[in-house]
Amino acid sequence: PTDEEINEIFLKRYKMSKEELQGMADKMGIQLNNLCYLKQEFDAYDEDRSGYIDVKELKGLLEKLGEELSEEELDQAFRELDSDGSGEIEFFEFVEWFTSED
Repeated sequence: PTDEEINEIFLKRYKMSKEELQGMADKMGIQLNNLCYLKQEFDAYDEDRSGYIDVKELKGLLEKLGEELSEEELDQAFRELDSDGSGEIEFFEFVEWFTSED
């Protein structure tokens, strides 16, 4: 991704510098371009552009990323991801979970 795309996708939205973003990518053990790819996919399912997705949106996103989960696995994944019980998942929570899955 270009610096402009990174700026558009993350920096404006999360009020962070490129260095901070790179730091988060490093911490999660993911390449910056992969992080950008996941963000674009995440945003495609975040229909109201809230920065959060619900369980239905999560299912679509995971299928797009090639993850086949049963309803039970999906519910469990959502419960793990939705640590604060808000009924929604934030992007960085999703990436942390997605990248830690084997």
